[in-house]
Amino acid sequence: MFYINNNGFNRLLTNGNKILRNTPSLTSSLLNISFSYKWAIWGIAALFYLYEYLLRVSPSVMADELMRDFNVDTATLSLFSSYYYYTYVLFQIPCGLIVDWLGPRKVITLSAALCAIGSFVFSQTDSIFVAQVTRFIIGAGSACVFLSCAKIIIDWFPAHKFGFMMGITSAIGSLGSSLGGVYLASSLKTSGWRNSILITALIGLIITLASWFIIRDKNSTNQTPINNTQITFFETIKIVITNPQNWLMGLCGCFMYLPISVFAELWSIPYLKQTYSISNFESSFANTLFFLGLAIGSPLAACLASKLNNHVKVISWSSLLSMCLFMIIIYIPNIPLNFTFSFLFFLGVCESGRVLK
Repeated sequence: MFYINNNGFNRLLTNGNKILRNTPSLTSSLLNISFSYKWAIWGIAALFYLYEYLLRVSPSVMADELMRDFNVDTATLSLFSSYYYYTYVLFQIPCGLIVDWLGPRKVITLSAALCAIGSFVFSQTDSIFVAQVTRFIIGAGSACVFLSCAKIIIDWFPAHKFGFMMGITSAIGSLGSSLGGVYLASSLKTSGWRNSILITALIGLIITLASWFIIRDKNSTNQTPINNTQITFFETIKIVITNPQNWLMGLCGCFMYLPISVFAELWSIPYLKQTYSISNFESSFANTLFFLGLAIGSPLAACLASKLNNHVKVISWSSLLSMCLFMIIIYIPNIPLNFTFSFLFFLGVCESGRVLK
């Protein structure tokens, strides 16, 4: 027990007021912490998106080595790479519900763990069947990452920043393809593809731990069901598939993504090596220019659509220019190599309109 007389209490109030006037308020400090922490949360999610893109494009850099070590042809290698997309596409339908149900923290942590496990097993196996299973696992681990990033942006950032932040997130993923291609191409010479993939497994483990200890879910109390009624999963699916606009947007997104998934993520490096008789490192660098253009163009496309207040116009011009550049690269023979490099970069810039789909 202690006692403060009136004079002492007045002095305590006076000193307390001086402290409050000369130091930041507790509320301001908490706001600053929240401001910094939300960037850390988003940063870990974006880092995982970068990592996932590195894993996605890795077979294209190692195509020759994989065909040699597993004793398979190009058709089997294509099938091996496609196993990633089987689960990736399959999980796109329930991914939104999974992220809302478990929250980004658990989803990203579990997803990163699956990618790390799949990469580790892939680096150790001699069986093409087991390798295909690992791509299946990595595809499952990668499926929800972009929606998890979107959920984090919705929860932690102002609504008017959503388009820009999604553009930045997409750009970071594209940098994963760029940096990953260069890293793997140079690492193949010194360490071989197995040790290179083993290192990516260790990176995945680090991201798994960072996700669990840094990412936090934000309780959304301002979200209420439409008309105060709960909508079941199957009712939601029915609403989606009976809306013609969803089919049009889906087809648009599919056709815009095909040049990336089929060409840039798998066959561009072997194509450039064979067409121009260049090394694996040079062809990887050329492919990196595509993803560098994609990284630069993604936030620009988001800003341009916001400025014009017209997403459709930006997507239309992006698709048209992408088609023209892609046809030049594929169908016009004897293009000087430097021009091809430039076309790949601008093709990436034009393809960035996909972020608006």
